[in-house]
Amino acid sequence: MISVFSRDSTVRKVYQKRILENEANLRSILNTIDDSVWLINTGYELIDFNKAFYRSYKLAFGVRLERGKSILDLIPEHLIQLRTMWRERYEAGLKGRPGKYFDTHWVDKELRTYEVKTYPIVENGKVTGVTMYSRDITLQKKTEDLLKEQNQELTKINSELDRFVYSASHDLRAPLMSVKGLLNMIKIDKDKETTQHYLKLIETSVDKLDNFITDIIHYSRNSRMEIIPKAIDFKALVNESIASLKYMDEAEEVKSIVNITTDAEFYSDAGRLLIIFNNVIANAVRYRDKWKDSFVQIDISTANTHALIKFSDNGIGIADEFKDKVFKMFFRATADSKGSGLGLYIVKSTVEKLGGMIRMTSQLGEGTTFEIEGPNLKASVLN
Repeated sequence: MISVFSRDSTVRKVYQKRILENEANLRSILNTIDDSVWLINTGYELIDFNKAFYRSYKLAFGVRLERGKSILDLIPEHLIQLRTMWRERYEAGLKGRPGKYFDTHWVDKELRTYEVKTYPIVENGKVTGVTMYSRDITLQKKTEDLLKEQNQELTKINSELDRFVYSASHDLRAPLMSVKGLLNMIKIDKDKETTQHYLKLIETSVDKLDNFITDIIHYSRNSRMEIIPKAIDFKALVNESIASLKYMDEAEEVKSIVNITTDAEFYSDAGRLLIIFNNVIANAVRYRDKWKDSFVQIDISTANTHALIKFSDNGIGIADEFKDKVFKMFFRATADSKGSGLGLYIVKSTVEKLGGMIRMTSQLGEGTTFEIEGPNLKASVLN
C-alpha cells in the first residue's frame, strides 16, 4: 500500500529566492560602506560583520575575525582595560540600552577618532543580540576643533575690538581736547612769552597724538599684512631704529650699546623687526632712571635656525604686580604713563606673528630685559 502526498512549493521557493536576494543585497550594501558593522548574540559570539570591520580589526590588532567566536576573546589578552570597556558596552546593549561612544586610537601611525553606536536586536520583545556601528570621524573632529578654535579666536578679536575702540577713542580725544583748550588760552592771553609756552604744550599733545596713531597703524599692519622675509642686516636695522628715535625727549640721554654676532645669514620680515626695535628702545628712553647714566644694551646673535635678540636697560624697572600685564592692550601702570599702552602689546603680537616668543625680566629700580627668539625664515625664501 502506497500513500502519495503532493504540495505546491512554488510560493515557498519564490519567498526563499526573495529572501536570498534581499540578504545578498543587504550584504552588498554593508560591504560597500566604509563604516564598520558587526553583530553579536547574547553569548558575545560574532554573528556577522562587514568587510570594513574585518579590515579595521585586522589592522588594529592583527587578528582575523571568525563567525561564531566570542568577540571578547578576539581582543588581545594584554589589552585588559579595552576588553573590560567593550564588555560593559555589550552588556548595556544586551540589556536593551542603545549606546553612543567615542574612541581614539592609533591606526597606521595616525591618531584617529571613531564614533561607536550600539543598537539592541529585539525579537518578540526579547533582546537576542546587539548591532554595533563604528564610524571614522577623524576629519569631522578636526573640522569641529578648527571651528571651535576659530570661534574662540573670533570672540577674542571682538572683545579686543570693543576694548580697542573704547580706549582708542578716549586716548585720541584727550590730546585733541588739550589742544583745543590751549588754543582758547592763546586767544585770551596775548602775552608772547606765555603764547610760546602754550605752543610748546600743543606740540607735545600733537606728538602724543601722532605716536598713538602710529601705534594704531603698526597694530593694524601686523594683524593684516603677510610676512615678507628677506636677509636682515641687523647693524643697519639697529642704526635706523636709533636714528628714528633721536628726536624723542631725552633720547640723547640714553647710551646705546650694540653687540652683534652673525654665525648665519638670517631671514625675517624687516618691517616687523623694525617695529619691535622701535617700541622696545622707545620704552627704554621713556622709562629711564633720571638719576643714572642711562643705557640700553642690544645683544644679537644669529644661527641657522633662529636669532636671539636681547634688550637690556637700567631704567626704573617694573613692579612685580604689573609684570603679567605689560603685554596687554592699553595697559598703563599709572595715569601718568607716557606711552599709548599699545607698544608692548604690538611687540608681543609682532613677535608671535613671526613665529617667535618673547620673555621679560625686570626689577623695580634696577632695569628691564626683553629676550626675543625668532625663527630663521631662510628656508621659506629658498623654497
